[in-house]
Amino acid sequence: MHGLMWKIGLFVAAWYEVSVELGLDAGTAFVLTLVLIGAALTVFRLPAQLLNLYGPRLALLVGPVIIWLALAWWVLPRAFLRHPMLALTLAALLVLGGAAWRYGWTRYREETMRAIDRVKQLTVPAGMLVLQATLGNRWGLVCVAALAVMVAMPMRLGWLLIGPVPAERVDAKMGEPNWFRRAGMSDEL
Repeated sequence: MHGLMWKIGLFVAAWYEVSVELGLDAGTAFVLTLVLIGAALTVFRLPAQLLNLYGPRLALLVGPVIIWLALAWWVLPRAFLRHPMLALTLAALLVLGGAAWRYGWTRYREETMRAIDRVKQLTVPAGMLVLQATLGNRWGLVCVAALAVMVAMPMRLGWLLIGPVPAERVDAKMGEPNWFRRAGMSDEL
């Protein structure tokens, strides 16, 4: 009963504020208050239901996405406002790049290590040039760090979302070739 009184009190207070602030009569303000509270409950309940349904994987997705959107809004406000789909498409491509990186790391480790070495050879000099260019700017280093986080977060998300890939597959998933030889079977057709 105690919780019901709080809800009724909140409803009456919201009803009063809608009526006074918008200058509506009591009946219209009542209906508008019902609609607003219903919309608010839906807005707050839906993410909670999704989180409960999908569990920690959704929390792994929602947290970085919110942080990424806030950084994109802060670092590139004009570009984000003018071309939001371009920014989100680039983020999606980075997520796919992270997933491909995990796939390559698990299945083709040597080739991936060689590719990482080549990328390091390019990024270290480029990073030094960017740092040199931003030293004169007051917010330059902070913006560079924010851009690095904006690239690293989707890559990490893609890495986490793809499941582990087996390093090598066994033919027809029936065993290793040595097992057949030990059983007396030959490789000849």
